Amino acid sequence: MKNKYFPPIFFIFCVSAFGAQSRTELYYSDNGGGFVLSDAAIWRVGSFDGPQFSGSLTETEDNVNSLNFSAAGSGNDWYVCTLNDSISVAGINADISCAGGGNSYVIDVSAGKTLDVSGDFSVVANYDSFDRVTDLKIRDGASVNIGGDLSYEYNYSGTVSWNTAIFKLGSGGSFYLAGDLKISGGNSQRLILDVKNFTVGGVVGVGNFDSTVSVFSLEGLNVSSDVLYRKMGGLNGGGKMVVNSSGKTVQMEFTNSSACQWSGMLGKGAGDNTSALYITMDAADAENGKQTLRFTGAGDFFTEGGTAYQKMDIASVIVKNGELSLGMPSGMGAGSLSVEGDGAVFSAAGLSGEVGRAYFDSVWFSRGTIRIDFSEADGCDTLVVAEQFYLPNGTGSAFFELNVSSYDLGAWLEASDAQYMDFTILEFGSTNIASKSVAEMLKLSEGVKAEVVEGDFADGKLSLRLSLAQVPEPAAAAALAGALSLVFAAGFTGRRRCR
Repeated sequence: MKNKYFPPIFFIFCVSAFGAQSRTELYYSDNGGGFVLSDAAIWRVGSFDGPQFSGSLTETEDNVNSLNFSAAGSGNDWYVCTLNDSISVAGINADISCAGGGNSYVIDVSAGKTLDVSGDFSVVANYDSFDRVTDLKIRDGASVNIGGDLSYEYNYSGTVSWNTAIFKLGSGGSFYLAGDLKISGGNSQRLILDVKNFTVGGVVGVGNFDSTVSVFSLEGLNVSSDVLYRKMGGLNGGGKMVVNSSGKTVQMEFTNSSACQWSGMLGKGAGDNTSALYITMDAADAENGKQTLRFTGAGDFFTEGGTAYQKMDIASVIVKNGELSLGMPSGMGAGSLSVEGDGAVFSAAGLSGEVGRAYFDSVWFSRGTIRIDFSEADGCDTLVVAEQFYLPNGTGSAFFELNVSSYDLGAWLEASDAQYMDFTILEFGSTNIASKSVAEMLKLSEGVKAEVVEGDFADGKLSLRLSLAQVPEPAAAAALAGALSLVFAAGFTGRRRCR
């Protein structure tokens, strides 16, 4: 814990502000009811007791001048730091210690104002046994733009309950972060997005992979727009993902440059029949950008923070570039899947093992790859399509990649004392693919042979019979090599004669 002192509110704020020529280190300490971040008169240069800052935070290189004011906190709501005017600074380090109940707002950005931070924004919050809500509050028309990373570390003493370690983003503004967003500490981590536009260029980390209590809320309850945008360069962690948006559409886009994975339940408010979640994968790096989402299930309903949620389906999934692996429990589905880029890869993620199943109403497979993973114990990935599986461009640009090596397949065949094994990779209501064309779509490991099981295809299943490709016996291989040598020698001699 960085701060051992616990008055009602103790806030130490360090800002590194870029002037026209050089950086000035500014400090301010407050143990009262809060302060105004944009008030240049409160800042000291070099240390907490250094000379008073004589410049203006509204006159830095990227400053946006504006007018208006923000209200002070009342009751149990403590606005630790308010922002009356738009400012532009190099970095922010906030160290907060709070005791007593209620909410504490790290920064309350007034309506229509802009906070620009060219570097990192870090918050360390030290709380006592009371439940706390720690907000970066972005009011209507306001925006926060951070050029580095945003980190939030929560430290507490005593007993805390469900709403510990919340980092909440505002009530209708926009948030942009170029780097990573990481929440850590406490007995759970919570990220609640109550903004229209949320964009993170790096990776968002909320909870642990096996967490059951951490929450990533897509929310937007206080946003007037019907469409909410959540764009991020990856999502790591686990817990619960909730769409608590009162009938709004949530557009979630991944732009990964690295491999990330998140696991947990997906739910929307009980009785909400209109909220919708759309997922798009458009990786910045097709080769390394991969996002795995494993949506687990534990009954039709779950409760979070006193609010009841029901399991929800996904409206649609689009893969344009990079790999999206989607794990879905039985009973969960999605409206449509579109795989539509040469660098696009889709796969069904296993919830507990190596292989999984994914359920869609329809599939539009124009370009790219659907990867099928195999397991000796569990079979293979299966894509279940209730209606049509459609190839608008025909074969030649869309491929099934069979992710099994000849070594593994050979071991499985030997253990089963079999010559081949049948696997169903696709179930469909209808399709425009002809069974004889499937061979053109298959990407196989060397030494693996695949044939379509015609009877299954007629019944709406694409089943493949896998076996090992024929390898010549040693004697036959030697004879073949000798014959090729003679042919080569004869051809070489013939060419010499022609000269």
